[in-house]
Amino acid sequence: MPFEFCLQSYGDGVCQSQCNTIQCGYDGGDCENEQRNYYLSVKYILLHLKTNQSEFKLNRNQYLGNLGIILRSIVRIAKDNTTKELLLEDIPSKNQIKVLLEVISQSNINCKTTEGNMCTNDSVRLLQPNELKTYILAALSTNQYKSLFSIINLNFVDSPSHSHFKAPWELESSTDTGISKEAIGLYVCICILAGSKLKLVYNTSLSLLRLTLKFSYVF
Repeated sequence: MPFEFCLQSYGDGVCQSQCNTIQCGYDGGDCENEQRNYYLSVKYILLHLKTNQSEFKLNRNQYLGNLGIILRSIVRIAKDNTTKELLLEDIPSKNQIKVLLEVISQSNINCKTTEGNMCTNDSVRLLQPNELKTYILAALSTNQYKSLFSIINLNFVDSPSHSHFKAPWELESSTDTGISKEAIGLYVCICILAGSKLKLVYNTSLSLLRLTLKFSYVF
């Protein structure tokens, strides 16, 4: 199945078994009923993007698909716990949107054996929020996963709720979404090392990741 097809069909509600792999972000959860017991953890990412709702919806599958590949997880728009509405807000006066994403990671224990070494994902899953934020921004700055929209802000929240959209974004606008060359190099490094099954290599890759991130903040 062509890679581009998997991006375009990501999270469209139709299970494409050929795209239901770690390399393609598990088809955006379209095959969820087939592997519900495999899920391990859920994170929520609050994004503030420079775009409008129409443009985002037009490119939504590709954007979420790229994030799914980067994080090797299901990535989709979260729903409010109470109303079950999609947490996506348009800000037409500023040509911006806010969207809350749900990131669902799969247990390595239950990872399909046909995916071989690509099953190992601890080096991404175990990152701390600041480390994961830098990792995501670094990946979205590469040519392969270049973000379609400028990222104004990126934060992690505890649960899906409309209250997150009431936060004073203007006060948070100073958050640095720039990325250093060291962090980009680190992203490439961890992508290579993440495929190894050796515990020693995993520990080395995670230590290298955190050390590089530390220096990227300093410089």
